[in-house]
Amino acid sequence: MVIPPALPGIVTSAILAIGRVVGESAPVLLTVGITRNLPESIFESGRTLTIHLYYLTKEAINPDDFGIAFATAGVLIILVLIINTATKIITWWFKKRMGGNQ
Repeated sequence: MVIPPALPGIVTSAILAIGRVVGESAPVLLTVGITRNLPESIFESGRTLTIHLYYLTKEAINPDDFGIAFATAGVLIILVLIINTATKIITWWFKKRMGGNQ
């Protein structure tokens, strides 16, 4: 009987945690270790958008790397906005649904 009222908070916190992982994975992955090469299949190790952005800005060799870095940053920002908007919509839906049952 405790889970149904707590479900909106549980879902919201899980989605917000995913959003934080997207934005804050660079420090963890830099200390754990990463690969510089892009994976050729889904089973190979790869890097996240934050690590990709870090390499493009810190080790830029070509002048085009900064343009790619800005595009990567844009994708990262849009991804975090989508995750946060989805969280708001799901929370609103749960509140509306739970409010209708009471």
